[in-house]
Amino acid sequence: MKTIAAIASALVLSLSLSVAPAHAGGNQFNLDQFGLGNSMGVLQKGKHNNAAASQTGFFNDGTIIQKGNHNTAALGQVGAFNSGDISQSGKWNQAGIGQTGFGNSGSIKQKGKNNGGVILQNGNGNGADVNQTGSGNTAVVIQDN
Repeated sequence: MKTIAAIASALVLSLSLSVAPAHAGGNQFNLDQFGLGNSMGVLQKGKHNNAAASQTGFFNDGTIIQKGNHNTAALGQVGAFNSGDISQSGKWNQAGIGQTGFGNSGSIKQKGKNNGGVILQNGNGNGADVNQTGSGNTAVVIQDN
């Protein structure tokens, strides 16, 4: 289980390190898109929030919403018709979604502080939702088919 947690942490860290300045208040966002029809929506309110996304393929869709301070979010999608949504309110939350394949769906919602959530999906048609409320929660979901 420690290996899975280490892999999940590496995903969040690797995507968050590629962040470049985007707005005042110390919020940062970085986006890389390759392919056709990929879409990404981002909303950052607060201070020192970091977000990064990478989409490669066709018609992948993502949303990152950060309200609060010092939150980190990362979304990586490779394939087609994948959907990933991250919503954070509070402070010091970390979330990451990694999707490879076709038609995967993942959502992480965090309210509170110091929560950590990761969804890793490989294959086709996987679906996962993580909801964290409060402080110090940790969730790792791995789907491979």
